[in-house]
Amino acid sequence: MVRIAAAALVLLLSAWAPVAAEGKRVALIVGMGEYQHLSSLTNPVPDAKAIAAELRDHGFEVSENYNLTRADLLDALEAFKRQAAGAEVALIYYAGHGMEVEGKNVIAPVDMEIECANKTTLRSVELDQLFASASAAPQQVVLLDACRNNPFPQCPTRGANSGSGFRGFSRLTEEDRALLIANATLSGQLAADGDAGSHSPFAKSLLKNLEEHPHIYLRDVLELTAQEVRVASQGAQVPEITTRGGSPRVCLDPTGCGQGGPALTPQGAVEDPAAISETRAILQQLGFMGDASRGGDNALEDAIKRFQAKAGLAPDGQLTPTLLAVLRATKTQVAALPVTPKPGGPVPGIGGGPLEHEVGSTFKDCETCPDMVVMPAGRFLMGASKAEKGHQPAEEPQHEVTVAAPLAISKYEVTFDEWEACALEGGCANHRPQDSGWGRGRRPVIYVSYDDAKAYLDWLRQKSGKAYRLPSEAEWEFAARGGTSTPFAAGETLAPTQANFDASSLPGSRKPGTYQGTTVEVGSFPPNPYGLHDMEGNVFEWVEDCANKNHAGAPVDASPRGGDCQRRVTKGGAWYYEAEFARPSARMSFPKGSRLNVIGFRVARTVE
Repeated sequence: MVRIAAAALVLLLSAWAPVAAEGKRVALIVGMGEYQHLSSLTNPVPDAKAIAAELRDHGFEVSENYNLTRADLLDALEAFKRQAAGAEVALIYYAGHGMEVEGKNVIAPVDMEIECANKTTLRSVELDQLFASASAAPQQVVLLDACRNNPFPQCPTRGANSGSGFRGFSRLTEEDRALLIANATLSGQLAADGDAGSHSPFAKSLLKNLEEHPHIYLRDVLELTAQEVRVASQGAQVPEITTRGGSPRVCLDPTGCGQGGPALTPQGAVEDPAAISETRAILQQLGFMGDASRGGDNALEDAIKRFQAKAGLAPDGQLTPTLLAVLRATKTQVAALPVTPKPGGPVPGIGGGPLEHEVGSTFKDCETCPDMVVMPAGRFLMGASKAEKGHQPAEEPQHEVTVAAPLAISKYEVTFDEWEACALEGGCANHRPQDSGWGRGRRPVIYVSYDDAKAYLDWLRQKSGKAYRLPSEAEWEFAARGGTSTPFAAGETLAPTQANFDASSLPGSRKPGTYQGTTVEVGSFPPNPYGLHDMEGNVFEWVEDCANKNHAGAPVDASPRGGDCQRRVTKGGAWYYEAEFARPSARMSFPKGSRLNVIGFRVARTVE
């Protein structure tokens, strides 16, 4: 499960001198989980209660507030502002939804709503009001356990040219304050939420370190927490720790502040000979080193830098517990993959001449290439009539399109496993997309833009020697229909047993079994008549066409269409969207650089 609002911790202090032991310290704790109009959150309240208990045990006067409406939240902030005026330290901990709207950072009371038509919020509270409530105290600490991502991957007002109107917190800046930022995961990504009723991995580690090391500076507590989260997640969750204006020197326990605690190195450099030997062996297996028994420290450092660059990590050449965890995870992911040929070398299973594939057959051009299914040539009526349920003007006018030759299209959406095969061979522009905490493997790869899809295709063409590409919108719709002319390939309606989509009857009333709330592994539902899986639902899929408001003037030969090429068309609906958006005729567009957890892609190529 992914916490949609637990990803960043931000500490803001007005000065960086150690806190006097005798000073009064007050704390405001706010946890939001039972949202009325946004997606509910499981663990912010348990996390907030645990933080409150830890602070109270160390002498803070704690005010606890949970699941507040806007009016109640504003009252709580005003009351705390008066309380902070007589304190040496004022600390605020907020856990719940947070986002940026029209250039302003806001937090979400439980009664907040989103107006998608004009991309605004109702009953939100500006983040500045949170800061202001602590401003009277000489020492101010604000902990935002809130995601830098939007509570919705896409505004529910959807159409051919719609795009996200909301995003996570923009960069937080406060003048004249020492700023310590600890993001529970990389900016723009999601942190794992943990089991229901428990704590997120970040909060769990933070609580442990606060309890075990109350006399070390918060910066060191967070550095230690970040290291533990990186290692525990095997590199899947990588917290960021940054400071601005000087590192604050505040401890949970002011008595003996700055004394004791673990000796923190720049990242806990590994010096164990067995670990170094293991690192050499893994780097050799992954192709970053030659003979692991040869070469000194410089050769190892260079190999580590190359691996870090490929993995999207800072290439400092240092062997740390985090790096060793990432290496071990990478080794595990590729252990079952067959040996792959070098670029330009022979591809197993392919002879000197082009392969012929019969219509309806399935094939792979290489061991790590996607499974492909051959479509027949044919004609079909593209778009939707006004009588079709869910019809949008963008789907007009209906027009006949000819697919003149057989076409191969991937049987499934491109998966994380397939993307990783590309990335491990140096392709895919070194992009390591996150998985929203849902898992990788056979799930469709997400957080990939149109340009990312093109980078995968560049690798796939080099790998296979075949002219892989994105399908055009017409080719995609032809394949999705599978020779049918009904709104869905299976008939007039779409059932939850046929695809992964939002089948709940009313917004905000999720019924068990009708709303998965995540992607699912490809192939979890029956195929369409052409043998293709998940053409309806799971994730939207990039196609080659540029955005146009409708089909007026569209090609009749199934070729891609020009237009607004800074936006690209997506097809097929997604786990978050209702059935109408999964119709083969339905269409949307997004900025081509969009990386969202509702968009993936599949590939195509002409059959020779």
